[in-house]
Amino acid sequence: MADLPSPHGGSVALDKLCEYATARRHHDIRLDLQRVADLLAPLADNGPPAPEVIEQYGELAHFLELHLSKEENILFPALVSLAEAARAGQPRPPLPFPSVLNPVRLLEGEHARLHELLDRLRVTTAGLAVPVDAGERWRHAYEALAALDATLAEHVRFENEVLFPQALEVERQLG
Repeated sequence: MADLPSPHGGSVALDKLCEYATARRHHDIRLDLQRVADLLAPLADNGPPAPEVIEQYGELAHFLELHLSKEENILFPALVSLAEAARAGQPRPPLPFPSVLNPVRLLEGEHARLHELLDRLRVTTAGLAVPVDAGERWRHAYEALAALDATLAEHVRFENEVLFPQALEVERQLG
């Protein structure tokens, strides 16, 4: 998180964490998703494990796009409202849910589902290890899948360990 804005005398403001998540983490995920899709597309008729890998990747990509959309369109705007209220010394603003805990738990569950989808893909691809006899296209596709896997691991870690706990704390402080 070297590019995360540095805090002055405390934790990074919640709205800045949301901005970072969208501008950096979600942006990187979408770049990785497109790169993998572009690399897998020409391999569709290239024999096993192509159909399984492409099907599982498609399920992962679809699920992930819905997940990111929920964060960007539902949770993050609410968290920005909380941050603005905290900065202004105001009480908790009205949100589309009774507590931030509700969408946080939902998204943590989706993070677990992402892990399951990635596990299936890892099994199909023998741990994302490039087969010895793989051609250059498959090697690039597996490398892109491994990069996506690492990007998603950081996404989940950042949100579960940094963003969500901070959101819950700000909401608690607002009452």
